[in-house]
Amino acid sequence: MSLSARIQLAQKRGLTLKHAKVLAKLDAPRKIQDFLARFPQNFEPQGDTARSVQGAMDAQCAHCIEGAMVAAFALWLNGHPPLLIDLCAHRDMDHVIAPFQVN
Repeated sequence: MSLSARIQLAQKRGLTLKHAKVLAKLDAPRKIQDFLARFPQNFEPQGDTARSVQGAMDAQCAHCIEGAMVAAFALWLNGHPPLLIDLCAHRDMDHVIAPFQVN
């Protein structure tokens, strides 16, 4: 799928043009990870959050599931299934990842 088609698809799913362009250009898992690694941790100072992809992009920070949702969306835009795995933790916070496979 072309870059312009990925941008249009992201916009159809509710992203602004600005954020659609950013995520559509993340065309490899390493690029997605590097992008999210620059996001500060969302420590939820005003209380619990469950931001959408658009919300996390607007805030430019994310906690675990918010970041995983951004990653899954970016993976999906680039042809991967949008998968999430919740790693349940005992006496700690769960961790959520967006798995992918590259052949």
